[in-house]
Amino acid sequence: MAKVALLVGVSEYEPGLNPLPAAVKDIEAMRRVLSAPDLGGFDEVKALGNLDSQTMQYEFETLFSGRSKDDLVVLFFSGHGIKDDSGRLYFAARNTQKNAKNELIRSTAVPASFLHEVMNGSRAKRQAIILDCCFSGAFDPALIARDDSSVDLQGQLGAEGRVVLTSSSSTQYSFEEQGSDLSIYTRYLVEGIETGAGDLGEDGKVSMRELHEYAALKVRETAPNMTPKMITLKDMGFEIFLAKAKIADPRLSYRRKAEQYASRGEISRIGRTILDTLSTQLGLSTEETTAIEAEVLQPYRQRLENLQRYRRDFVAAIEDEYPLSEATQAELRDLCEILGLRGDDISLIEAEETAKKTAVVREAYSEKLQRYKQEFEKALQAEYPFSEYVRIGLRNFQQSLGLQDDDVKQIETPLIQQKEAEQQRQQQEALKQAEAERQQQAKQQEDQRNLERYEQEFRRAIKAEYPLSQPVQEGLKQLQQNLGLTIKDIERIKQPLLEQREAEFRHQQEAERLRRQQEAERLQAERQREQEYQQKLQRYEQEFSRAIRASFPVDNYAREGLKNFQQALDLKDEYIARLEAPLLKTREAEYQKQQAEKLRQQQEAARLEQQEAERLREQQRRHQEESERRQAESPPVQPQYRQEKIDPGSSAARIPTNPTPKSQGASMVFGKVVGCVFVLMGAFSSWVGLVGWLSWFGVGGVFNLVYVFVLGGGLLAIWMGVSAWRGWRFWPWS
Repeated sequence: MAKVALLVGVSEYEPGLNPLPAAVKDIEAMRRVLSAPDLGGFDEVKALGNLDSQTMQYEFETLFSGRSKDDLVVLFFSGHGIKDDSGRLYFAARNTQKNAKNELIRSTAVPASFLHEVMNGSRAKRQAIILDCCFSGAFDPALIARDDSSVDLQGQLGAEGRVVLTSSSSTQYSFEEQGSDLSIYTRYLVEGIETGAGDLGEDGKVSMRELHEYAALKVRETAPNMTPKMITLKDMGFEIFLAKAKIADPRLSYRRKAEQYASRGEISRIGRTILDTLSTQLGLSTEETTAIEAEVLQPYRQRLENLQRYRRDFVAAIEDEYPLSEATQAELRDLCEILGLRGDDISLIEAEETAKKTAVVREAYSEKLQRYKQEFEKALQAEYPFSEYVRIGLRNFQQSLGLQDDDVKQIETPLIQQKEAEQQRQQQEALKQAEAERQQQAKQQEDQRNLERYEQEFRRAIKAEYPLSQPVQEGLKQLQQNLGLTIKDIERIKQPLLEQREAEFRHQQEAERLRRQQEAERLQAERQREQEYQQKLQRYEQEFSRAIRASFPVDNYAREGLKNFQQALDLKDEYIARLEAPLLKTREAEYQKQQAEKLRQQQEAARLEQQEAERLREQQRRHQEESERRQAESPPVQPQYRQEKIDPGSSAARIPTNPTPKSQGASMVFGKVVGCVFVLMGAFSSWVGLVGWLSWFGVGGVFNLVYVFVLGGGLLAIWMGVSAWRGWRFWPWS
């Protein structure tokens, strides 16, 4: 039975992933509490920081392999969690990278499925995984629990099972707490173990369920938008005991009471009296109680600080622009997500600040309406009905003030009515001057001719060019002045002509728009066909690559199949030629390299065979020379004859019995083998005898004598081995 833990934290990443300075501090804090004998009491705690993906996989597999069924195995990971397009979770390593489209390069990260596999292959029946990373809830451990017979270890390590604690759900981000060295989730895990506050059952043991409930409660108080999860496949997996708690610790008792009376970042008046009395009874100093209360109230105060920060940023946003644009609203939603705030938390803030801003905006709007009224009154006094120039000026002034048409109309209507009443009075006075007007009839006829002339010039101008350019307008204005025409007179002429020309102009614009639309549709169709053709070329490229990898040079059967595939895809030969050329060139280079390597291997094998043959011939030559030398040194052996009862007339009456050269060679080989064996046995016996004699030297006794005999026997065996090796006449047949 063993308790082992692997703590992995990654704080440094490749460009594209933000650094997480708290990750390596997380694993150090977890190592401190798990390795402490009075807390975690783990037999082995390994803390590793900033691993690459290959080393991380090795450490994961090493952690779960070679374990017994009674071991408790804990894995803690702090860093970036990344999901791919399919929703699969990956653990980011130091070398994890993303491509130009911000997509994960999966070969540089550790998939969660790999961790599933090594967990399933482990014999340890108690496995705990703690993930403090984004999207950690996506770790769905399809683990297969083993049902082996074992001793009851529930009193020491809790119930059997596998449990996974995650800092967030499958769609949420995990955050680092502002002003803290540790991430939010890890901070409260360490606090629950170190202070004993995670022992919710007050039985002196901190189980995975109790620790998760404590940390999840604190996280929701600090960042309500985070939702820590606990995943288990066995009903009792969450009852694994992770650490011990000091039941009699007065600081723990004070902490529980402080948590009971803490509300909204402060301790109530009655709660303060109770805690002061309790601190005196428990014998705690003011510094100790202050530190405990600060830890208890930290989640509430951090949440209040986040709300105040959001309020400041929201006020600054509506000061810059009001109403808020969609981009600014999206940024505020991101800020809410980063600060871990919920919609309910910020709705009241936004309502209050929006109401204040609305009141300010309304007051400013009223001032703008008053300014427009003053300018409109001045314009009425100067001229009515308004000329086109005056109307344009008033319209521009309205737009610069940002006034609505309805509000402007409410100002203009009573003023215009008042002005029209004045004009009516003026018209009545004009009737009294009718006689004078009759005298001016001749002049009016002249004016009518001038109007007709202006109409003709205006018709030619708008027919030749529309809208009218500035020089043309200046020319018409000059003509108006030369003819002595008023704006009112020419407006009666221009209005119907402009309406007719405007209708023609719009018709031309509509025709041009339809033409451009048709051209765009044609270009879109051509691009679509081009994309489909490129996809066909890619399919052919894949088939051609597989063909030349399978067989090179390509045989006629494969070439015929590729030709049929080209015809099926309706691809042109010139495109196929440009596509195949680089692939064939690359494959030809690989093929030449393979052939060169194969030729080199064959040449090397031939050279080795030739060397071996030469060595064997040299060995045979030396053996033959040695045999001839020994025969020359040995005295001639008189042939001995054996008498047999044979026919006296037979040619086999006398047969020599001296050994043949073949039997002499066999004898020499056997002598050398036996010589080697005797030398080795003698060396071993001599070594044993010498060591034993030295060990018993000075003691005396029968053992000393035995080792002397062993040493002598070893030396004798060495002498016999050397004699046999040199071919002395040691054997009867030699």
